[in-house]
Amino acid sequence: MKVLRPATAILSAVLARSGYEPRHFALFEVWDRLLGPQATKARAVGVKNGRLYVDVDSSVRLHTLTLRKRELVKKMNGAFGGEAPLSDIIFRLGTTPFSDDTNA
Repeated sequence: MKVLRPATAILSAVLARSGYEPRHFALFEVWDRLLGPQATKARAVGVKNGRLYVDVDSSVRLHTLTLRKRELVKKMNGAFGGEAPLSDIIFRLGTTPFSDDTNA
């Protein structure tokens, strides 16, 4: 005999197996808020093993953000209270398409 399971239980199991963590998406939102308009030029694209991966549109912006890395990690973690979801931010040059907006 088959047992019916609630859809929420099935969805939770599937997401858990895929490595989904809701706080990862919260990290993306905090990143966008922290960088403001510049976030379109330095896009958070993933989180793995406590590292936030960010694709950057130019080497100049990559250098500038690298100099601010310690401050950015501290501010990102500060948004989560006592919990520190990030240990590092990895900046990568131009691996995703960026907007045509030149105002940032």
